[in-house]
Amino acid sequence: MAPPSFSHTTLSMAKGDGFVTVELRPELRTSGGEMISIFRGEDWIGDAYLVYREGDLLTGTIQVDSTSVSQEEYADIVKLARGYVEDLADALHVHDTSVMSLHGDIHTVFDTSMNVGHLPSDETAVEWNVEQDESADDPNDYNLVQKRNSDRS
Repeated sequence: MAPPSFSHTTLSMAKGDGFVTVELRPELRTSGGEMISIFRGEDWIGDAYLVYREGDLLTGTIQVDSTSVSQEEYADIVKLARGYVEDLADALHVHDTSVMSLHGDIHTVFDTSMNVGHLPSDETAVEWNVEQDESADDPNDYNLVQKRNSDRS
């Protein structure tokens, strides 16, 4: 079943002599979850990641960048997001909901869409092997095993 349809959710907040709009913009939706960007005006200030199973469970995280958002603004943004999550849970007929929030520094690790981020240099890169788990009952079980220095060529 397709996820419920919600439009952008907005909140006007007092800022200085005027108002600023905070908006939840759905970026990606699947039958089992969604990713939502949080914007203040045209500035990105955070994300929400929600995973759900209709009629059963909704869980996720809301992350707001503390370098862009004060503690007072954060409380208002969480209220906005909470309303969105409650509406989504109602639409999905979900009674078991757990969504955590974080207000802290957010750093890009890797982003191909903007060509930014920091990947480990060749000297510090970690290499992995995929090995079949011979002790597992299922022959399709595999383990991700970090290569030892002696394994590297």
